[in-house]
Amino acid sequence: MASPRPHAEEEARGGRLDFCLLRVAARRNRRRLALLVPERVGRYFCLKERKAKFSTEIRAGTVTFLTMASMPVCCIPASTEALAYILAVNGAIVSDTGGPCTVHDCTYNKGQPGCMFGTGNGFDPGYLACKERAKRSMVTATAVGSFVSCTLMGLVGNLPFGLAPGMGANAFFAYTAVGFFGTGGMVSYQDALAASFCEVRLGLQGSLGA
Repeated sequence: MASPRPHAEEEARGGRLDFCLLRVAARRNRRRLALLVPERVGRYFCLKERKAKFSTEIRAGTVTFLTMASMPVCCIPASTEALAYILAVNGAIVSDTGGPCTVHDCTYNKGQPGCMFGTGNGFDPGYLACKERAKRSMVTATAVGSFVSCTLMGLVGNLPFGLAPGMGANAFFAYTAVGFFGTGGMVSYQDALAASFCEVRLGLQGSLGA
């Protein structure tokens, strides 16, 4: 039977020591990174000048997301209602227009005007399925729009404002401009979207010009 190498124990001990040193170095690097990130972020956002702390701003941002509200105009600083509420309700309100759904999505009486209202046993199931898909898309669009707006406000504007779609303009859009299921309104869903886009673009140009 072969005898163990004379330096086997020393090599094993040295390997354990190297592993321990690597762990200590990794911990130190994590600590340095944990201190460096708040420091750089603090300089960029002027936390010292504003007498704020990195941890306080993180907590404030979390609270803002959970308790944020928007005014009845698209994309302005929020104040009192929950952002999660806006994400859900904005999609529900706008989807009442039917969105991109048409009479060709109906299961019964397909293609006929008013087929979305069903045949007396509730709304048409095919149209409702299309409306539900549109609602999910609108909830996603609301979340993405809020994320982009809040990110730009923080990184470009350097201001601690939360932004979200307005809860007044969407009701006017859904029930007055377009109408329930696209009926009884003043314009079509596509025309109303185009008008909203032009409104936001004019507002943005005015803000940048000012």
